[in-house]
Amino acid sequence: MEYISAEEFLKQPKEVQRIFLEYFDHEKMLFLDGVIYFETFKDEGKHIPLLTEGQLRKFIEDKTGYIDITLNDIADNTGNKNYEIECYPYILYEGFGDSKEFNVWATDLLQAYWKVACEIAKEE
Repeated sequence: MEYISAEEFLKQPKEVQRIFLEYFDHEKMLFLDGVIYFETFKDEGKHIPLLTEGQLRKFIEDKTGYIDITLNDIADNTGNKNYEIECYPYILYEGFGDSKEFNVWATDLLQAYWKVACEIAKEE
């Protein structure tokens, strides 16, 4: 299973980590399938969510509304692909609201979602 590693998670600013930790609260998520936690042994009781593609998509959807993904048929010299991730608030379909577009370069959709989720968390 592919997921964002604990090391990658810990590279984010403390405030961004806090947003994810609150959203993926260990006690709340114990009853949901598919959530994997890495428990550190230095800080007993501290849990770091190992986030999957589906969990990151759900985070983005919950924070912004509907999500639409376009993979452009473009790759850079390092093999990264261009992903356009556009988030539409649910009310946009009723004629109100603005969409928000993220244009990211990433090796795969998991990394693209991670970059977008981190940007959203930084804005909170």
